[in-house]
Amino acid sequence: MASEQTDEQDLVPIEESELLFRLQMKIADVFFEPWKNGLTILRLASLLVLGVGLYQGKVTKAFQASSASIAAVDRKVPVPDQMAVLGFAPLDDLNDPDRVQLLEAIANKYESIASEATHAPAAEALIKAGDVWQRLESSDKAQSAYAAAIVAFDEGIYGYTAKNALANARLSAGDAAGAAELYREISTTEQGYLGERGHADLSAALEAAGQTQESIDSWRSFGTRYPDSLLADDATAALKRLGSANAATPAGE
Repeated sequence: MASEQTDEQDLVPIEESELLFRLQMKIADVFFEPWKNGLTILRLASLLVLGVGLYQGKVTKAFQASSASIAAVDRKVPVPDQMAVLGFAPLDDLNDPDRVQLLEAIANKYESIASEATHAPAAEALIKAGDVWQRLESSDKAQSAYAAAIVAFDEGIYGYTAKNALANARLSAGDAAGAAELYREISTTEQGYLGERGHADLSAALEAAGQTQESIDSWRSFGTRYPDSLLADDATAALKRLGSANAATPAGE
């Protein structure tokens, strides 16, 4: 009997000790939970930063590779002679089959690079391809390349250059209305001189499209919007040519 009581007495402190230990662990869990969560968040943040860093590194390497490929093709583009640059001779002799073949190979190479690139490098390669197609007087291919460049990266100087080149190509191909459409977009989205130039080109394209009154209105609007523009003389001359009564005061004075 005494032995049973002794066993029961031995069991009580064991149960109380276990309960106390569990309570202490629970308190510790509650106390350290924010710290443990913080470590988890920190680990996740570190992994995220690492992932972003690896991605940016991969993108940077891809951009550098594309730029290097474009530069390698740039070095193969035939440089026009001084007479051609001054406009006294064509840029290329398109009766020379070797010259034509070289230019076609270069344009195709630019487009091949663009197909494997993204964003700015793709747009740059496509713009350069369009420029070479223009030298070959292949307007349709040039316009396709410029349009693809706009889709690839319609931002900053690349977006402006592609739109302006496409507008010029359309104008050269006789599509003055299509050119005016792009010049209008440039004139409303670009700031400073690029916006002025776009507005002036819009006015000239409208005249080329046979939309005389619209051209007059555009030149008048140009004078009001850019009264101190370096292109103000162009506006005055155009309004005189178009027979506007306000030719002498394009700024709406």
